[in-house]
Amino acid sequence: MAERIQGTPVPKPLSSKTKVRRGRQRSSAMERRLAQDFREAGDPGARRVLASGAYKGIGQDGDVEAKEFLAEAKNYTPVLTRGGAYVTLNLNWLYGKEGIIDLAKQTGRPGLVVFQPKGRQYKVVVADYDQFLALLGKWNRSE
Repeated sequence: MAERIQGTPVPKPLSSKTKVRRGRQRSSAMERRLAQDFREAGDPGARRVLASGAYKGIGQDGDVEAKEFLAEAKNYTPVLTRGGAYVTLNLNWLYGKEGIIDLAKQTGRPGLVVFQPKGRQYKVVVADYDQFLALLGKWNRSE
């Protein structure tokens, strides 16, 4: 009789539902951290906007709402290219049809994109230059 070949078990791949669920959990955790950071920095009214990405066009603006601005939270895996980690900034996050800049203009506040590369401790803020200058002028007048 022929001997049976003993193979090694192959791990089951993650389902796409599991990946989406993990991404949503990571996103909502980042939104909660941003709101907490904004409160600790002196904005007691900073809060996470519930269901901000769930209902397009119904008025849920940004992921985190602060007194002076709206923030869109993004986190994703950086791409390794030429030995370094690069992050691609999607301009639709800022200037697209439902980008944070247009949503924030409706409320008379500037919009920011705060992103954190997956596995990194730092966060990066991206803002429209004109809105940044307006924010800077507002802060300087209040002193």
